[in-house]
Amino acid sequence: MEVPTKEPSSIQPATTVKWKKTFTDYAYDDGYTTRYYTISGNNGSATVTGAYADGTWTFTLTAANNTLAKGTYKLAGYVEKGSGASLERYCEFIGMLEVSDDVSTASATDQRTILRQQLDAVEQAILNYFDDDVPVEEISIKGQALRRTELQKLQNIKKQLQRDLRIEERKENLRNGRRVGSQILADIG
Repeated sequence: MEVPTKEPSSIQPATTVKWKKTFTDYAYDDGYTTRYYTISGNNGSATVTGAYADGTWTFTLTAANNTLAKGTYKLAGYVEKGSGASLERYCEFIGMLEVSDDVSTASATDQRTILRQQLDAVEQAILNYFDDDVPVEEISIKGQALRRTELQKLQNIKKQLQRDLRIEERKENLRNGRRVGSQILADIG
């Protein structure tokens, strides 16, 4: 398997992740080392050091050391030389790193949001409306009991749930620093 030459933008916890970089302006023979840091307010952190060979740094976050919890992290890569008062540190990369759920330990519970579950139930009820083989006569959605004959009401609830879900997803994207619509967002601070 070929090792990528770009920093990862998403990973799963407890998995090994590798990437390699070449820093032509900062030679290993001149005493430079490299290091990547993950930064998050409440999800923990990790430091990844590089191994140098044949002019290229290879970075490995091993499964045992990858204890990052689900969340969004800033990933910052630095080239360093010296220590203390003589420390030189140059930032070579800053990006976002999304850590997803650990699928190896995930339970069989439904991972969808409540809005997504409700919207899926409405869509299934609309499909069932046209299927006489499905013995569904009544469904409860958002605390409302609907009879099979109330197709227009189902369609109205579907539209409202779709709007609510779009709003929820936009808010989640904003919290995670991701693009929302045609706007480009920046995290300042």
